[in-house]
Amino acid sequence: MSKQSNSDELLKAVNTVIEGKKNISSDVAQILVEDVIHGRDGDLFAKLTDREIEIMGYLLKGLGCREISKITKLHTSTIGTHKSRIYEKLGTHNIVALKELVPFPDFFIWARLDLYSRFINDKTFI
Repeated sequence: MSKQSNSDELLKAVNTVIEGKKNISSDVAQILVEDVIHGRDGDLFAKLTDREIEIMGYLLKGLGCREISKITKLHTSTIGTHKSRIYEKLGTHNIVALKELVPFPDFFIWARLDLYSRFINDKTFI
């Protein structure tokens, strides 16, 4: 759900979750349909660089560009560029849609990069 969702969409989403089902936005649904139609392999994240996946992990944990900049020792504008490229490559426009694509980030993002132990030991990340 995005901040721009109307009350009918919100009510529908709440009822869907109460029924034990998953709720996804129309943006994410469109991405999934396009993947099926075009025969994409389903690994949306294969398009991302290791650095973009690292930045995405911090974004998903709720950190802002300044905080990520301090952790990664990259300039805030560089973080902003990575963030834009992540959204572009995944066909999302905001963190809410990104979170819908990544329901279990600890499972496949950290395992892919073998960064799990680094983030467990990083007190600012947890």
